[in-house]
Order: sequence, then structure tokens, then C-alpha cells
Amino acid sequence: MHGADPKSMIDHIDGDCFNLRASNLREATNGQNQANGRIQKNNSTGVKGVRLVPSGRFQASIGHDNKAKYLGLFDTKEAAHAAYCKAANELHKEFANYGN
Repeated sequence: MHGADPKSMIDHIDGDCFNLRASNLREATNGQNQANGRIQKNNSTGVKGVRLVPSGRFQASIGHDNKAKYLGLFDTKEAAHAAYCKAANELHKEFANYGN
């Protein structure tokens, strides 16, 4: 690699840990690296930041500063995911990942 040793961790911009091209790597904090993470395998709704609650509605939330931030309840998972994406853009900026 070229340049100085990173002071924190290395993040893969596209989320592919096998893509080690220098153009795909950036220095990141642990929080930024987690913000850029993909959807979890145990996610039952198929969209990041959204879960189905017992009432049948969809709850959107996002992690920030080691805390879960509640974004609201929505009638559709698409509306809940839109709220998640908006919050991800505001809170995580270039590290926002929508679950791709």
C-alpha cells in the first residue's frame, strides 16, 4: 500500500471485503465502518433499518453514536426504508449504506 499507516480502521467503500483496490479503501472509524455495512442476514423485512412490529406496521430506526435512533412507524416497509435512507444521508453522509 502507499502512504502512511491509517490511524483507525480501513473501510471498503463498496462493502466488498475482497475488493482491495486502493480506490475502494478509505480510513474510517468503527462507527463509520458499521454505517457502511450491508443488511444483516437475519433481517426479515429485506430492507436495512426496518423491522415489522407486532401491530403489523414497520418501524424504522438507525444506529448513530452507539445508540439506536427511532425514526417512526410506517404503514409500508418502503416508507419506513425511505425514512431510514434520509436519516442515513444526514447522519452518516458518505458512509451511508442503504442495504445493498
